[in-house]
Amino acid sequence: MPLPQATDREPLHERSISYRGYLRADGRWDINAWLRDVKAYDREVDGRLLSAGTPVHDMGLRVTLDDGLEIVAIEVAMDSAPFAECRRVQAKMQALVGARLGRGWRDAIQARIGGIEGCTHLRELLFGVATAAIQTIPPVLARRRAASGIEVPGDSRAPAHLNTCLGWDATGPAVLRYYPKHARTAGPGS
Repeated sequence: MPLPQATDREPLHERSISYRGYLRADGRWDINAWLRDVKAYDREVDGRLLSAGTPVHDMGLRVTLDDGLEIVAIEVAMDSAPFAECRRVQAKMQALVGARLGRGWRDAIQARIGGIEGCTHLRELLFGVATAAIQTIPPVLARRRAASGIEVPGDSRAPAHLNTCLGWDATGPAVLRYYPKHARTAGPGS
């Protein structure tokens, strides 16, 4: 369903962000993330003219993970950045090797590459790397377990994504369909 018709307006800025998850030949996982910012008008950036449509930010990450969502390698590409100094962040990103995606991920990013130790745009990309990894890795691991007949014994915990949005409300119909043992009835005042 498209957005409602907008009033007459002039395009000024476009940010594109993409994530792609991959299974590597060595059994590890890559999450590639890319961010691109373009303006619809010419502008000067750090003493050089950027024509309309020329990216001011055009940068990405490759985060390599193991099955436990621990970062084993990270690579950075900066095709375009506003300042030459921005590229110095590439070495600093190595501080994330050994960090684990999951609870506390945003805090780990801030602790290791927050403020002047990192790049605002790469940190923003990293927030979504966790979501992309969760969308990529656990479903494949679950399919592998199911195909091999391996059950995870004693794991009666509710999935971490329950109650994180309207669709996964533990009192809602989706949870009743997919996770009936974790479904709850709505309490008074719900």
